[in-house]
Amino acid sequence: MHSLFAMSRDVMRRHAFKVVIYIALSLTLGLQSLAIPYITGNFIDCLNTSADMSGIYRYCNIYFGVAVIGIIGGYINNRLNINILTRMSYDLNKSVIEHIQRIGLTAVRYENTAELNQKVNNDSNAVISFCVSVIQGILKNVLTIAVALCVMIRLENRVLIIAIASIPIYAIIFFLIRRAIYEAGKELKNAQTVFFGKMYEQLSYIKQIKINGLVKGFTKRMDRYFPGLMKSAYKYQDVSYLFSSIDTVVMSLAQVGLFLYCGYAVIGKRMTIGQLTLVSSYFGMFIGAVRYFFSLGKAVQDTKISEARLREIIEVPEEENGTTELSGINRIKSRDLSLSIGPKKIFSDINLDLEKGKIYALEGENGRGKTSLALSLIGLYNPEISGGITYNDSDLSKLDMYKARQGKVVYLEQEPRLFDDSILYNITLGQEYYDSKRMEELAETFKIRELIERQPEGWNTATGGSDTTFSGGEKQKMMLVRTFLNNPELVILDEPSSALDAGSTQALCDYLKSTGQERITVIITHDEIFKNIADKVLTL
Repeated sequence: MHSLFAMSRDVMRRHAFKVVIYIALSLTLGLQSLAIPYITGNFIDCLNTSADMSGIYRYCNIYFGVAVIGIIGGYINNRLNINILTRMSYDLNKSVIEHIQRIGLTAVRYENTAELNQKVNNDSNAVISFCVSVIQGILKNVLTIAVALCVMIRLENRVLIIAIASIPIYAIIFFLIRRAIYEAGKELKNAQTVFFGKMYEQLSYIKQIKINGLVKGFTKRMDRYFPGLMKSAYKYQDVSYLFSSIDTVVMSLAQVGLFLYCGYAVIGKRMTIGQLTLVSSYFGMFIGAVRYFFSLGKAVQDTKISEARLREIIEVPEEENGTTELSGINRIKSRDLSLSIGPKKIFSDINLDLEKGKIYALEGENGRGKTSLALSLIGLYNPEISGGITYNDSDLSKLDMYKARQGKVVYLEQEPRLFDDSILYNITLGQEYYDSKRMEELAETFKIRELIERQPEGWNTATGGSDTTFSGGEKQKMMLVRTFLNNPELVILDEPSSALDAGSTQALCDYLKSTGQERITVIITHDEIFKNIADKVLTL
């Protein structure tokens, strides 16, 4: 259990005040619920001794007042609970996502992002929900046990023998079955994650499904994983039901023992009906609290599955990022640069000398590693490369490339993806301050100004993300505006003409020629028009 709290410790600290208020209010409501049986039992005995209605009125007023306090306090407590759980779960979820974003490209082993997202979200929620509820639950149930013991000792201490006798039975049951609960729960969660990924696939590939006429048969891919999900669900249900069934048997035997003893005491005039009601109620509360602590063991096993899955992600080392700020880029060199990803060698012994003011065309057959080389140059494969890359004689590993890639170093993908946000956000990436005049000029240069003006909300028009209606060429032009907006000092264009028409390709060439002295430009291309404007053609 300690490891669960260790995982959520930082999040808990940020919300400590709210958590304390929530727990204090929960304990107050626990006392309120504990008072109800006491009021009810004394009311029953009052009926046998009262000569008028005054005592009954008094108990009714007390009962109603306690009930109103419970309703108001319960509402406030539920609001606090929702606030705490939602915010803390979001904070943990966010921290795990930020960690994933700082992991090296090759270290992220999850090919299906839907599965990864579902895993992070569900497991973060499970861990936070457990940690908050267990603090409140332990304190509340300890209070319940203490109050129930005091009442039973005061009224009929022999009942304690029956209550306490159930504790070792619960302990034996839990220790015998806890491993089976953990394994079955882990298997079910993993099966759910895989199946969720396959369900996501049915919608994320909707365009390809329609194009290839797979509407009637594509769900068979999902069908293959459903039997495994059902098998895991049945296995977990069997183990859980076994635990709950044995729990119910123990509870029923304890209750039967209580009935026999208290029935004998009432018949022998050693216990009143009101006292019977009190003892029975607090006996049930005591047993319920004891059951909580052993069911807590099951909850711990279930939540440890979520913790283990999150740790698989959290314990992947983050990529190294230097601290030296890149002030200007005049020259980039690589010496004996090689890249291997797993057992596969992508390229080897690459020696480059790139100078500011020059345009370089990078050509080569498919699969030779041109894109991988480009990504290596901007620091995305630092752990996997051997040899060296330097910017102005500073080793790449020492530089703050996170900051550099925010505008000074720009790589434009062959098939850029739009964020599900406005055109403006996709171009500025949320920058608070940007040169709007330059943006308009670039829009004119790359021939998308008219497109923007035709949109219902101009620059603020939503793109639709992966479901965008913008063509490949229109997306490419938007990304060209983004590429040059902040006057970058290194620009790498990956097959920039793949989605552009001849006029737009010529406009890009003209812009590169007229502004090439401002930066180092590398163009991955098979297109002769770019090779013709290059100062040097590099072959991989």
